[in-house]
Amino acid sequence: MSATFPLLRLPKKALHHVLYSIDYVDIVAFSLASNKTKEVVKSLNLKSIISVLTLDYFIRIQIDAFRNNSSRMLWNFYPEKYDNSTEPIPVYMPACVIGMRDTNPVQNLVKYRNPGLSIQEWFTHFQYIFSFPEEKSLRFTKETCKFDLSSLKETIGKSDMTRLEFHNSCSLECAQMVLRQFPYAKGFFACSRSLEDPSMYRNILVQNFDRLALGHRTPFLRMELDDLLLINSKEIYVCSLTITNKVINQFLKFWMRGSNPRMEVVNFDYPDGRLPDKDVLLKRTNYHEISSNQVRHYYRHEKTIVIKGGYDIRRTDGTLGTVSILQHGQGHLIRLFVWS
Repeated sequence: MSATFPLLRLPKKALHHVLYSIDYVDIVAFSLASNKTKEVVKSLNLKSIISVLTLDYFIRIQIDAFRNNSSRMLWNFYPEKYDNSTEPIPVYMPACVIGMRDTNPVQNLVKYRNPGLSIQEWFTHFQYIFSFPEEKSLRFTKETCKFDLSSLKETIGKSDMTRLEFHNSCSLECAQMVLRQFPYAKGFFACSRSLEDPSMYRNILVQNFDRLALGHRTPFLRMELDDLLLINSKEIYVCSLTITNKVINQFLKFWMRGSNPRMEVVNFDYPDGRLPDKDVLLKRTNYHEISSNQVRHYYRHEKTIVIKGGYDIRRTDGTLGTVSILQHGQGHLIRLFVWS
């Protein structure tokens, strides 16, 4: 004999304790049951750190790294049938929705058939129950923009996407078109082979982004010093085989003379086993070496970065910068922090 369990009749503290113990995919299912369950989940205060809307052959919402749980959720929205047209299509009403936690291996997979909610309603629902963070990414992976961008903007609604990402085979034409539709994006991530030559999109380099990532974790980017000096972003990440110790040294000396005035942090990634040469990097910068026992705290975006040691250099206006050389995975990361 079985009996139903009156979950919603539990005291608030006990109800929260029960819900905290179940998988986040199941919490989403619970939140869809009624307005009351939706508000219960909202009251759990399960704030996510990163959310990503991916445009591929279908549309995916990815919710990463909750504040109190490292679980990642993926929600895929499939059309009734795939459109092979080369023309951009409007965002569709999903015929099938599949939610899961992680992908290797897939865990706790759930499937909804004709759920009755548009992708806009799903996006709004996730944004409400998980208090989406300021960092929301719009990710493109195909050579052409499959989805009509006006329809996409309507789907996203008033939620500003703070970061635009371009991966795999996404073309420069697509990236330029997306940026025109989302001109207030604060971040631009160029991770596509079609974006390997920054001299082809200098109009992007000069924009006032908070974050600009070029060649993220892939060294195919062909970055030259002249392109580096055009960048007007606050935080810069560059991964390129053409960025050498000598090029970084030239960049540092130009910064000391006043270039890249908005820059707060720059990261040069050496992922391929190359070794940074401190003597070449800092040649003629009149640097001051800081003991590795000396710890300083750099504050950025409500986060604290601990800097141990490093090499201090100064701009002509007196602004202090610290160069750090760090082990980073199988490679090295050369960073310049600008102190305000």
